[in-house]
Amino acid sequence: MKKKFSLINPDNLVPDTTFLRRFDHPLFKGKEIDFFKKNNHIIIYNQEWFTWKTTGVTELLADQIEIPAPAIQWIVDTIEIKFFKSPAQGGLQIDKFHHIEKIEGEELMIARGVSIGGENIGGYELINLSRNSYILTTSKQEFAMPDPFLFEHGLMDFLKDLGAKISEGTI
Repeated sequence: MKKKFSLINPDNLVPDTTFLRRFDHPLFKGKEIDFFKKNNHIIIYNQEWFTWKTTGVTELLADQIEIPAPAIQWIVDTIEIKFFKSPAQGGLQIDKFHHIEKIEGEELMIARGVSIGGENIGGYELINLSRNSYILTTSKQEFAMPDPFLFEHGLMDFLKDLGAKISEGTI
């Protein structure tokens, strides 16, 4: 049975939740991404102030994705092996743009897209197919990782470091 979570309040963390890192999203001004560890899960929380064009009302939108902690290394390996290498080297078939795997009972998917970070800005989408979004409960939890965020602004380096610490049991 999968662990149940509530939406994190980053300003009032419960005792068993550890703050790991904050990123200011490099492509979306005002959007913050926080990483937390809670039990044996990593929670990626994001929030941004959003103004509705139809009403002019501004509100704080927050959402998160919860994944088993070992999935961090899986994310790194999936991107570096499944998407960067040829099929002969363990990569995906040339016509396949996603990879799904079950980790500790949760079905996770990484998909490659051409506009993950906005028009013509490619990247990867992490989706937990086992959990529903907090914003739109008919959608699944997801986290967009545009190429510039991953490779130029430190997200991939952070994920590699975090995956190593989880594997070593130091976090």
